[in-house]
Amino acid sequence: MRRWVVWIVVVALSGAANSQPGPKTARVAYLHAGNETTGKPYLEAFREGLLALGYKEQQNVVLDVEYADGRFERLPAIVQSLLDRKPDVILAATTPGVLAAKAVTKEVPIVFVSVADPLGAGVVSNLARPGGNITGVTNLVSELSGKRLELLKEIVPRATVVAVLLNPADPNAPLQMKQVATAAQRLGVGLKPMTVRGSEDLERAFAEIHKSKIDVAMRLVDPLVASLRKRTATLAAKYRVAVSYAFREDVAAGGLMSYGTNLADQYRQAAIVVAKILRGEKAGALPIEQPTKFELVINRRTASSLNLTIPQRLLVQAEIVD
Repeated sequence: MRRWVVWIVVVALSGAANSQPGPKTARVAYLHAGNETTGKPYLEAFREGLLALGYKEQQNVVLDVEYADGRFERLPAIVQSLLDRKPDVILAATTPGVLAAKAVTKEVPIVFVSVADPLGAGVVSNLARPGGNITGVTNLVSELSGKRLELLKEIVPRATVVAVLLNPADPNAPLQMKQVATAAQRLGVGLKPMTVRGSEDLERAFAEIHKSKIDVAMRLVDPLVASLRKRTATLAAKYRVAVSYAFREDVAAGGLMSYGTNLADQYRQAAIVVAKILRGEKAGALPIEQPTKFELVINRRTASSLNLTIPQRLLVQAEIVD
């Protein structure tokens, strides 16, 4: 009789243990205003960051990934679709992405990345304590825009007019342009803004640059930069235009030079912030994180094709791509 009692107790305890809920699987919505092909390396960097912190897909975290393909008007519907899947946190890449998420939800935590100026764009009102449901990682693109013009002028000292390729649909455009205009006034150069909302605009812009006999340009940052990266470098080479960019990926594609932060590192940094929220911290109580490392990258082959001599001071500082 005692054996049966013991066996019944063991079975009962086993059944109770099996009915206990397992560890909760976290759900992260990943929203990018750009496209999937060019955004893939950064999604992988984010995954790497999560994995390093113990979050492995299909084990204890699920990623719902959506891209807007540069069509900002699609963002509100995409955000709502992601919210319907009940995420624990949203990672919103680019300024249009985070502004769309902010407009749709005030409850679900939002972590942003690839945002140039969260204060200037109205994403948050305080960097130290953003409040509400938003925090993230800024790439300081706006603040670095003036410095990029200075470096470009140092490489091409003859420049008197600089074409500026920008997407006016991006909220970052006027913020970057303001910094560039301040630097231009200090350097004594004129600016010629050129609208780029797509590939056809890019073609027209370079044709106009060539017609205007301008051979120096800057590419301001927006979600189309990555998808138009190779085409931009190709047209710059065709029309022999020295172009300054924000990211090393543009130089690897054939661009002349870049100055800015490492994008992949930014997404790994964003994974740390997401993990903090998944572990119970409040988004609005987490300070906005800023990069501490900036990189100057120069394409020696492109410089040579444009008959440009890179100053020794910059060669010492820069990472050189041949």
